[in-house]
Amino acid sequence: MASTKSSAAIRAETNGRTSPMAESADTGLSVSEKRAARNQSLFREVNERMREMARHEDWYPVEQEAFCECADESCMRRIMVGGAEYERIREHGTWFVVAPNDGHVAPQAELVIERHETYWVVEKVRKAAALADELDPRD
Repeated sequence: MASTKSSAAIRAETNGRTSPMAESADTGLSVSEKRAARNQSLFREVNERMREMARHEDWYPVEQEAFCECADESCMRRIMVGGAEYERIREHGTWFVVAPNDGHVAPQAELVIERHETYWVVEKVRKAAALADELDPRD
């Protein structure tokens, strides 16, 4: 019979550091899925900061350039999305704006829920949705 250890016990064995295996066991997501979720959340936060700066300078464009919020760590693609549209999308912690191309969608963790000419909206599903909500800077 396999023994099960708590995450606290595993952290104690690794000098307080959470091992990648322990992190994966805590959420049920693989290390690469967690890394992808963190990458998406990072670019979402960058987009939030760009919008915040625009508001402070009384410059709130009708359409704004934003970074693609896809899971690909090497993606630096910029997309155009309307200010009001971005706000509507951001009301949902599990929704992300991505470049309008299947290569920017992680089908194992998200669904395309809107398709526009300059961007698509994806929604995280299952365990990836819970992690996206947890990492949402607006919560």
